[in-house]
Amino acid sequence: MRAQLLISILLLAGAAVAQRPLLLTDLSSREAQSLSDRLRERGLSVDVEALADSDLKIRIKQDPKPSLLFAVDGFDLFDLIEGDVLRPIPAALTADLQPFWRDSESRVLITMAEPWVIAFSATAWADRSLPSRFDELANPHFEGQLSLPIPRNSRALWTGWIQDQLRQGYSEERAFAWLASLDARVLSYQADSEACIAALRSGLADVSVLPLYLVVEEQRRGGSLLYKLPEPAIPVRGRGLALLVEADASMRKLIDFLLQPNLALSLAREQQLIPCPREGLAMDEIPALLREISARAIPVLPNFGNSDGWLRRWEEEVRGQGRPTEQLDSLLDFVLGLGFFGLLIYVFLRSRNIDDRP
Repeated sequence: MRAQLLISILLLAGAAVAQRPLLLTDLSSREAQSLSDRLRERGLSVDVEALADSDLKIRIKQDPKPSLLFAVDGFDLFDLIEGDVLRPIPAALTADLQPFWRDSESRVLITMAEPWVIAFSATAWADRSLPSRFDELANPHFEGQLSLPIPRNSRALWTGWIQDQLRQGYSEERAFAWLASLDARVLSYQADSEACIAALRSGLADVSVLPLYLVVEEQRRGGSLLYKLPEPAIPVRGRGLALLVEADASMRKLIDFLLQPNLALSLAREQQLIPCPREGLAMDEIPALLREISARAIPVLPNFGNSDGWLRRWEEEVRGQGRPTEQLDSLLDFVLGLGFFGLLIYVFLRSRNIDDRP
């Protein structure tokens, strides 16, 4: 009897552990730990795991299974909609929220925006003026100095670039021609933003385009990075919230906490994330830098355009093609210039022959 009772207690304890929700987040490990501490202080029994670079679609199938996705890349969340693995977020919990974007069934809420900035090695740029426009990075002056994250792992940046070109009235062809001119200056493409940081740190690159929080974290660690806000528009990476389980009472309490104004302000200050407006959020308490960025941010639209098609086209037509194309253009210019010069000499000689006739 005692053995049966002991087994029942162990099974109940195991079930309690199994039911403990897991929150998966794109926040840094330091901020993820801070969030875990806040949840514990509020009496919320939740495990928090900082999302690694692994594919989100693979991670959500692995044990322990996550229950909630918070501050996760909006494009990654948007991809999960088609897989039909997300659950609707109760409307009552988001009534006072004005997200940057939500899908029609409220399975994804983009509640934060993360700005991208032009980042530099301070030692390499000590005596040079810092560019503040993306167009400047396509200048031959930057050849062999630029390192960028590949589009597949930084869709917000690359889609934002294309989106901004289209918003200005340019064609898609023109947008990809600009990407090709940028490609001509790229020294290396890195797997992700962290790898770009490593390239800057080691001196393998002098310039990159990175999320602001990564630059700030590198500065906090004593790294010699500078940054400038790109003019005139700033691409941002949307971060959002999504549910993988039905929203019971405990999950509703957790979501309510994650959408609180105080947490939004804390993430704004610590992670340089722009929080979307909500009741009780004093926007004037958000750092002035983020307010400036918010006014110039390219809208967060994960469903904008043909993202997958654009990425394929970049791989097929742009990556590694900019410099050969530019060299071919230069060769053609040289040949045409030489031909034109030869034509002038021919015309000049012919005219002299005509003048010398008796």
